[in-house]
Amino acid sequence: MNHELKQVDVRLKLVDKEGVFSMESIDTPAKAVSIMAPILAELDREEVCVVNLDGKNHPINFNIVSIGSLNASLVTGREVYKSAVLSNAARVIMLHNHPSSSLAPSREDREVTGKMMYAGILLDIELQDHIIVAGRTGETFSMREHLPELFDRKNYMEPMAHVADMVREEAPGSEVSPVTYEILQIKDGSNGEAYRFMGTRYIRQQKLPVNISDYKSKYRGELRPGETLDTLYERFNIHRPDDFTGHSLSVSDVIVLESDEKKTPFYVDSFGFQKLENFFEERFVRTEAEKKIISDFREKTQKYFRPVDGRQAEEIENNVREYLHKKVREQGLPIQIGEVLLYGSRGRGTEKQTSDLDVLVEYEGTSREDDLFNLFHEDDFCIGGCKVDINPIKEEKSGSLTAFLQQAVYFMESELAFSIADRYIYIQDATEGYDYTIYDSDFTELDGGVYDDPEISIYEALDKIVKDLRMQPDTDRIKGEITEGSQLIPVNLEEFEEALEQSHYVSPEVTYTVAECGEFHGMGRYRDDIKDVQEAIALWKEFQDSPLNGIPSIGILVHTPGQTDLDDEQLDLLSGQKIDLDMMQYYPVICKEEAAIEKICELIENLPEVGIIGKVPERISTELLLRELDQGKNIFSDNEKSLIREYGLQMKDERKTRELAEKICSRDRLGNQDAALAMITARRELWKVMEKKVISLKYSN
Repeated sequence: MNHELKQVDVRLKLVDKEGVFSMESIDTPAKAVSIMAPILAELDREEVCVVNLDGKNHPINFNIVSIGSLNASLVTGREVYKSAVLSNAARVIMLHNHPSSSLAPSREDREVTGKMMYAGILLDIELQDHIIVAGRTGETFSMREHLPELFDRKNYMEPMAHVADMVREEAPGSEVSPVTYEILQIKDGSNGEAYRFMGTRYIRQQKLPVNISDYKSKYRGELRPGETLDTLYERFNIHRPDDFTGHSLSVSDVIVLESDEKKTPFYVDSFGFQKLENFFEERFVRTEAEKKIISDFREKTQKYFRPVDGRQAEEIENNVREYLHKKVREQGLPIQIGEVLLYGSRGRGTEKQTSDLDVLVEYEGTSREDDLFNLFHEDDFCIGGCKVDINPIKEEKSGSLTAFLQQAVYFMESELAFSIADRYIYIQDATEGYDYTIYDSDFTELDGGVYDDPEISIYEALDKIVKDLRMQPDTDRIKGEITEGSQLIPVNLEEFEEALEQSHYVSPEVTYTVAECGEFHGMGRYRDDIKDVQEAIALWKEFQDSPLNGIPSIGILVHTPGQTDLDDEQLDLLSGQKIDLDMMQYYPVICKEEAAIEKICELIENLPEVGIIGKVPERISTELLLRELDQGKNIFSDNEKSLIREYGLQMKDERKTRELAEKICSRDRLGNQDAALAMITARRELWKVMEKKVISLKYSN
């Protein structure tokens, strides 16, 4: 037997079985479908059948290809086309039922259609349509009508040609390198989750690059003679090798064919396979200069970042990346994450205790920046008790990452303050270099100057200034307690400036002014030293009967001791029978001074019969509210007053501010829990208002 190769005849034949009948002639594909659909609709499990058509598109017969389970049926090309070959059919129509009554094509339905298109092209038998029949109702869904791209032959010819190029026939007398293949599948937690199980059409629409960094190798093998991408697909779905560690070959998997050290990646598409371009290239392509900008930025962050809950900068960035990928998975977002970088005050060690963790997130995809911003903040994500402020950017909107970082560096590093031993150093960017000032612990200015080398960074200039301080003799009063081992510690610039201002702050004297002639103070009697509101009102009423025939007024005077009268700020508020609060917007010193606000509120409280012109400023309306609810001045704590004042100032809503104050004021009646909840809600609302201001500032820049 081993020495003989027998000839055989193929004797497969069609066997007629029980048919289906119609009162009308079954002479068109539509008529064949119309009589098959009711039969399939009554079945309790999935069945696949084929209607074979001749060259004139007349139905020849039908064949039950497979019978499956309630929601699945195994289909192979050899079974679908076997009866077509034996019937000399020119084309076929596939039909299968969904017992669930759903007409929606599944991913498997699309994949089977693509496989049958490949097989039909090779056999020169056209797949005319694939019809889904709904269980019980008998409704039909034509995949050619609704998904015409599945039946476009051009989508199948190119991949087949690529495979033909890769799998070369062995030439006589020559050695051909074997073609190996590798099956890759998307890693959990990678950027590939944005397009897992999605076709290339979706990927193009969402502008998502497919990259090898998103994948993990699941199997390697050598292509057998005659094997193609299509046979690999069938093999790893139906006859999977025992050592294959992945899931069934699916859309978004990649098959890499390699021959003579040339690798060609193919994407498993919704139908067929698509050759991938740039699959092995770095996703976010950068020049060496751009890479250095990013690495320098991150290195400086790691140097100055103060750990949060024991976590260093790199761990914080990884925690944020994990959170972002979780949100991407939950929402099915078509985006891919690039660099995740800490920046802002915590990135330079100059934060307040309450400062957020500012994180910059680079991404690709069609989602809008502000939509992602809102999504990433809806959970109030925190790390170690610090709120994480996530700012997503993409190049089309905000420019390149490196350009953004350079702009961030300008804002973060153009003005800095540091402490070292018992000294403070303030330094800022200047045209010719860097201006700097050295202060003692009481914020008394000791020394300063200009470090005139604009070519170096502000940190390099600071290092040179500090080096000089460390080397000065111990007797130098500028050096103070600085030694060679003294550490340079960043401080929050805003807090430093507040402390500096407070150290030089002299409380102003705030008094009432009363003029017999408000239009021209010099034309009548005038006093500017009245501290008591009742005295001011009494004098103003006395001036009503003046023979001068002027309009008496009451105003506010703010005088800082040590300054001349020319530096004073004075504003007439009450003139005639009206208090004009619109004028306050032109007097910033009065608006800022708490003592002045209190004087104005006293005046309004003691003259209820006098009308008010203009909108009451939030600071005044809130102060009046506090006075109204807390006449004994012992209900609200300083922190509660501060919260109510800030809420009124930022929210600009008198009704809501009153509701907040009344809940806190009525805690004895309502309970501490209700008051605490009201305060927590108020703080969240304030945070959202400030957040919107940050976004507005970001986009305006």
